[in-house]
Order: sequence, then C-alpha cells, then structure tokens
Amino acid sequence: MRVMTLDDRRFRETCMLLEQKVLKSGFRPDIVIGIARGGVYVANCFSNENVWSVVCQRGGTSAKKGVVSSVLKRLPAWMNSFLRCVESLSLELHDRFRNPEIKKPVVDSSLITVLKEGGLNVLVVDDAVDSGATLRNVTYALRDISANNVIRTAALTVTRKSPIVMPDYYLYHDRTLMRFPWSEDRR
Repeated sequence: MRVMTLDDRRFRETCMLLEQKVLKSGFRPDIVIGIARGGVYVANCFSNENVWSVVCQRGGTSAKKGVVSSVLKRLPAWMNSFLRCVESLSLELHDRFRNPEIKKPVVDSSLITVLKEGGLNVLVVDDAVDSGATLRNVTYALRDISANNVIRTAALTVTRKSPIVMPDYYLYHDRTLMRFPWSEDRR
C-alpha cells in the first residue's frame, strides 16, 4: 500500500490521463457526473462542458473536520501516510463483517429531466473507489431514472483488490491511496 500526494498541477494532469483513457476506448460522454465531493473535482478537470454532480457519501466522510483536521496538518507526511494506510485497512476489515453503509444518492431534478430523455452516454466519475458501494448506488440510481442511457464509470484509483463494483476506467488498482489537494491531511 502506498500514498501518492497530488498537488493542484499533478491532480489536473492525473485527471487528464483518466479522461484520455476513456476517450481512447472510444467512449464519448455526452455528460459527466461527478460524485460529490472528490468526483466533482475530477469531473471539472475533464474537457466536457456538460458536468453534473450527485451526492452520495459513505458514513464517516465528514468525520475528519475541525480539531482532527488541524492535528493532521501538523503531523509529518510519513505519519499521515501511515495513518491513511491504517484507516484504509480498518475500513476494509469493517466492510468484511458489515455491508458498507448504503446511502441513497441525491440527484438534482434538472439532471433527472435530462437523463429521462435517454440516448445519452453518461460517465460517472469519482476520485477513488474503496468498497465500491458509492459507485454502485449512484449507477443504480441513474439506471432507475432511465435505462435508455449508456452509463460508464471512472475513478483515479481503486484502493481494494475486489470492490463491489469495479469502474470501467481507472489509472491505479494496486492499493494506491491518494492525498488530493482538498484532503484534510494536506499541508
């Protein structure tokens, strides 16, 4: 397991590599939907101007705020990387004994109207896929809105060996964790 730190420039470059991988496959998205929060940042780096967002956070996503965040920012990078690895392994172990928490995605009514028209190539993007539960829930919700769209998925990294849902496109699937420009432990 390793931790890769991305500053703003490297993050944009990494997103561009993911977009190129999607386009080289022949898939041309009409719309790109980012899963809030990290997936929206990824989607906004794509050259597609028709970008939407869907909210579907797992439990604990907002737990690293406030005091914890200020402590993390003061720790040396190696310690934060170690803590990230411990957190990832802990969540993976937790998910083995309990199904990942299921959150119903929040889809904007304007996006629902667009999707109901059908005939669209839809790309759903996220920054990282851990258990795969979020990606699964979002794609199921979008298919429930209209089965007449082609939905593909993409993420910068897949952190587990066998997530519930594997994205169609990804850059890393070797237990690479990423520290993004918005990460709480970023200095």
